[in-house]
Amino acid sequence: ADLHPSLSALSVLQHSFPPGSMTGAPKLRTVQLLESPSAGLEGPHAPRGVYSGSIGFLSVCGGAHFNVVIRTVTGTLGEKGELMIGAGGAIVALSDPVEEWNEVLTKCGAAAGGVAAYLGQLHEQQE
Repeated sequence: ADLHPSLSALSVLQHSFPPGSMTGAPKLRTVQLLESPSAGLEGPHAPRGVYSGSIGFLSVCGGAHFNVVIRTVTGTLGEKGELMIGAGGAIVALSDPVEEWNEVLTKCGAAAGGVAAYLGQLHEQQE
């Protein structure tokens, strides 16, 4: 798509967050609730890391390609190395907590399996 001359790819990206696929609807009210002190979070900087953010690039020609980060493994190195997999579900009034939790586990399954296989290979190499 072509952008209006008054817009840039960066401005479109800035106005796309948080993505509706993460907040649900109504988006504005959801964001207000998440940013409220009573939510127990740190406003727009809640401790999610890159989860629900975006990874991508802006090209020098003005093009862009981005995705929303879900089911992505992130980690830290060092003695206290840690790996995290972000996943979530759409909680609504009729949600069954057990079913929602099982959905999160299913979503994490492929990433966790990949991590387990990689760590197994590392362990074999060290023996």
